[in-house]
Amino acid sequence: VGAQTDITVTVGTGVRTAECECEAGYACPGMGADHGRRVPCVVGRYADGTGQTACQACPAGFHQPAAGSTSCEECEAGRFQACW
Repeated sequence: VGAQTDITVTVGTGVRTAECECEAGYACPGMGADHGRRVPCVVGRYADGTGQTACQACPAGFHQPAAGSTSCEECEAGRFQACW
């Protein structure tokens, strides 16, 4: 019979590793198929801080034509949210 090896596992520490941290411009969904993955914000949405679980929609009068953005751009005078 082989030797027994003791293994200690700590669960539920709440500590995130670098792979799981979300930088601005990304969201880390807490559930579903994308759980634990960084997902870039899609066009029209943004994440202005780290650790976001979802990207926010640009407010009226603003837009974001690029994915993975940290802010929205103001629409030119005479244009609306889908201003590009």
